[in-house]
Amino acid sequence: MELQMDVSVARVSPRPVHKTGIAAGPQPRLCSLEQALAYRNDQILYKFQERWSVSFEEASELFEETKKWMWLQVAARLRPGSPPLAMTVALAMVDEMLHTFILFTREYIQYCDDNYGVYLHHTPMTKKQKDAQLERFHEDPEAMLAAEACFLSDMYSFTYELLGEETVVKWYSQYPAKYSGARMAALSKSNGRRFTQVEAVEESSTCP
Repeated sequence: MELQMDVSVARVSPRPVHKTGIAAGPQPRLCSLEQALAYRNDQILYKFQERWSVSFEEASELFEETKKWMWLQVAARLRPGSPPLAMTVALAMVDEMLHTFILFTREYIQYCDDNYGVYLHHTPMTKKQKDAQLERFHEDPEAMLAAEACFLSDMYSFTYELLGEETVVKWYSQYPAKYSGARMAALSKSNGRRFTQVEAVEESSTCP
């Protein structure tokens, strides 16, 4: 099924698209989604609240979405022909929750081992990758943006297939508005100024 959505996302132009993913490393195994989501640890949520002005309920929701994102990464890796996935700026707050989870090294390692059989490495986009992407953008911005639109469309469709419409709408329509750069700057208790540099723009995820 081809999913077409017009979404508002926060980005810097050109927006870095991180395609290596959290599941880089040894071959994992896939647990059920129900098992992946069953894990609870309130200490992770309290730690998140130390840095972000969100309610416990909101932190809990973000942790649920983080576990879903991790599960989706492994599912994509184990399924032949799956598109590459990216932690786009639309999921910036989910990325922040992932960083918080990883801070609890023992718990994170145990969670990965129990559910996926391997440590799921977090692989940030390198300066070299960002510079190369910026160079491609300067050489042919229209071609790069068209390719990115197709990439995003494939990612949305794959997410829709495995996690359903509700998740796609939440991640790529609701979250970009709820957690815009300005909103994240307001919510941050420590370093909110860095989020004010992110500009919100309208873009389409539909392939031309």
